[in-house]
Formats: sequence, C-alpha cells, structure tokens
Amino acid sequence: MQRVHGSVKANSGDLLRALAVAGQGIIFQPAFIVGTEIASGNLVPILEAFEPLPRTACAIFPSNRFIPAKVRALTDIIAAELAANGRARASEKSVIDQAVSVSEST
Repeated sequence: MQRVHGSVKANSGDLLRALAVAGQGIIFQPAFIVGTEIASGNLVPILEAFEPLPRTACAIFPSNRFIPAKVRALTDIIAAELAANGRARASEKSVIDQAVSVSEST
C-alpha cells in the first residue's frame, strides 16, 4: 500500500474541497461537502467502488445521573439512522442499548 503525503493537513471539509478544486490533490469527503462541485464538473469522483472501514461511535453516559429525554432521543435517532443506512452492526447497537440501559437503571 502506498501512502499519500502532502504539505496540507486540515479538518475542514470546505478547505479540503477548495484545495481539490484548485488542483492541489485528492480528497475523501461526504457528498454534502462535494456534491455541488461534482455536479458542476469541478470535481470528478475516483475510486467509486472504494468502501472505507467502518468507524465506531459510542454514547457514554454517567451512570450516576439522570439522562435527559433529549439526549436519549438524540442517541435513538443516531442509532436508527446508522441502522437504516446499514452502518450499524447488531453488536454496536446492542452496546448502545446496554450503555443506555445501565445509565437509566442507576
């Protein structure tokens, strides 16, 4: 495997998009950041069959505190969205449910 090395590191999708449009390299960004540029032809998708490794998301709650309904609602929405998009594995969802259950029981 060959690593790509460059002179710019950024955690801003907007900055990375601008650099790619200026011809300064390739980027891996979500459609909501690069969709307009792809539609206009300013950027061209490459490696479309590439599937990145899944990332882990954890919801950690203090076990000695009440979890506000809006926090529980947010974690439920995130878990449902991940599951609907095929991004959550059963074990990951059960870990979220266990973490919430443990927090709620104390």
